[in-house]
Amino acid sequence: MVNDRGHKKWASLMLPEHVIMLEQLEKEDNLVNKPLLESDILEEMEHQIQQAILNKTKLTIDYYQNRRIHSIQGTIDTVKPYTAQITIVLDSSKKKKHLSIRDIVAIK
Repeated sequence: MVNDRGHKKWASLMLPEHVIMLEQLEKEDNLVNKPLLESDILEEMEHQIQQAILNKTKLTIDYYQNRRIHSIQGTIDTVKPYTAQITIVLDSSKKKKHLSIRDIVAIK
């Protein structure tokens, strides 16, 4: 049985610059490109938004921002079609979040 210290063994051999570069590489690996949605998926999301407004139901919305996919839960407060913005009242803090409809990736 080998008694290996894992990353501790190599820590003394790494320069601080190398550690910073490795952290940056790890962050960049988690970045994603914005997914392209087909028209039928967009129509289904539009229908879900309309139903959520009428019934005041809670939704989970996945949206794309800063090369990452984020997720929020809440109810839709307003929709502004002329600016393509929706306002969501968050469940966790009761604050309002403004999202561009173009950034929405999925609605559950």
